[in-house]
Amino acid sequence: MPDEPSHLLLGAIARARPGYSPAFRKLADFVLNNALAVSTMNIDELARAAGVSVATINRFAHRCGCDGYPPFRATLRKLYESAYAPVEKLRLGLARDIGAAGVVRESLDSAAGNIRRSHELLRDEQVRRAVELLANASQVYVAGLGVSAIHAAFAANCLEPFRAGVKDLAAMGGVESALRRINVLREGDLVIGIALPRYSRGIVELLGLARQRGCKVLALTDGPASPIATLADTALYAVAEHPLLYASNAGMVALIEALGAALAQHTGDSLEAISAQTERLLPYLYLDEPP
Repeated sequence: MPDEPSHLLLGAIARARPGYSPAFRKLADFVLNNALAVSTMNIDELARAAGVSVATINRFAHRCGCDGYPPFRATLRKLYESAYAPVEKLRLGLARDIGAAGVVRESLDSAAGNIRRSHELLRDEQVRRAVELLANASQVYVAGLGVSAIHAAFAANCLEPFRAGVKDLAAMGGVESALRRINVLREGDLVIGIALPRYSRGIVELLGLARQRGCKVLALTDGPASPIATLADTALYAVAEHPLLYASNAGMVALIEALGAALAQHTGDSLEAISAQTERLLPYLYLDEPP
């Protein structure tokens, strides 16, 4: 059975599909289009439903790196256990009577813990590489879909003062908007992909297309098992666990803010630029004048 998470198993099947035999392609199409159902079927049920032989299913499972069909099905089942885990987490959380203040304190403690663990996951070489990619790219695009759309907008806002021309690729318009803009990407550009659970399939597709167009990819995500981590030239991790909700945003916001600070320190003219920006904003700032 492969060590890869189940969402990577489906991705591997999709990528390998063009080279499959006709029988394998038929089975692959059924699995990709009915993964949830397949995760509940025994081998005879799958053979009837997909219109292939039991022997084909076993050979396919081995081709995917699993020791037969039962481990293959178990790997798929883990995908949906993960997808439905937030529902179970909320159900259990609602059953605990700790009051509103207790929930708030627990959430804040969890956010602080996520930031500490993100700090522990940080590696100097990954940070150095991320800042170099940001500083040296021809153009910088940020992409986040679903819950990570707000992180993409925040990242563009944090990075733009220290790196001209940072653009939000989706611009809060979702996957279709981002894919329509894919043609603007050129070799030498950097795409910053942001993804937290539950991951969007669209961001995986988008970053794959960016790599095909010769772009560098920086992933900001919750850990090495994220589906976008393997698509990146380098990755930085923000732990996103939450005791009640499906993911916490605090670690990602802190990571993006920290990356902006690192870029500011790296950029030689950042002090001059921020000083000029402050002078322009001064008339619009509320200043508490002395009595």
